[in-house]
Amino acid sequence: MILDTVLLVPENDVESQTILEIATKVGIPILKSEQPHGARLANEPNLLARLDHSTNQVANHSTNPVDIHRRLAIVEIPGPLLEESLRQAGWEVIIIDHHRYDELDRRNPLSSLEQFLVIFQITPADLDNLGFDPRIIFGLGVMDRGFVWGLSPAGFSISESAQVRVEYRRRKNLLKGENAILIQSVKRAWETREQQDGVYIIRSDNKEHHIREEISFLLAESHELPPPAIIYEGDGRVTVQDCAQAPLLFTHFGGYTFGNDLCWGREANSHPTLTPEQLLVLINA
Repeated sequence: MILDTVLLVPENDVESQTILEIATKVGIPILKSEQPHGARLANEPNLLARLDHSTNQVANHSTNPVDIHRRLAIVEIPGPLLEESLRQAGWEVIIIDHHRYDELDRRNPLSSLEQFLVIFQITPADLDNLGFDPRIIFGLGVMDRGFVWGLSPAGFSISESAQVRVEYRRRKNLLKGENAILIQSVKRAWETREQQDGVYIIRSDNKEHHIREEISFLLAESHELPPPAIIYEGDGRVTVQDCAQAPLLFTHFGGYTFGNDLCWGREANSHPTLTPEQLLVLINA
């Protein structure tokens, strides 16, 4: 395992939470980002000072402080200009990501969790020794890039897939906590769903919590194959899921892609607001 690389990681979803938990148990020096989804390196406060502090901590615990490398691994917090500035300042910058953003393509066949394990040389035996179930951890990585429908193609049995889903939901609850308002919002959105040209259109009125993942579980429970869906969040974020035309939506409207380039989204502050009709034209192209 590599223990002299600083890890900059948020805790804004199940994948990043899992990376953070493993890194903590391993003893990797961590800079925890407090940014939500849509994190950007330019918005990370006092980054250089925090990096210097982390490097000093590594040196203090090393038997060979002279050999300490200024190496930083960044999990899903893009910022090409600042990344280059860090390199110019003597840092080796390692990118852990698998999304495509505006004018920045960081797609990767591996999820960020899977990349993290490879880069830090954490083996299944290491995970087992740390108290994790390696198969479950691998499943969480698969779910991040292919959600529930990615488990079977990755070789997970029905019972294994069920265990991964349970662990995913457990971790999500730890991250966000039980929320009766969210549960009711998901119920209302699901009950008022529409379908047009074979595509679900689902709208939320909850401006505080996103319903997308909960809706995805409902879709997975009711469909053997993933149906395309447009999900409007209460804060203005829009997502199109399980659609082969996600790259086309990205080309026309910007935003980001995820889920092996089969999903597309735009953040809440994006303008103009896109109607279902505008999206359906491209989804059915």
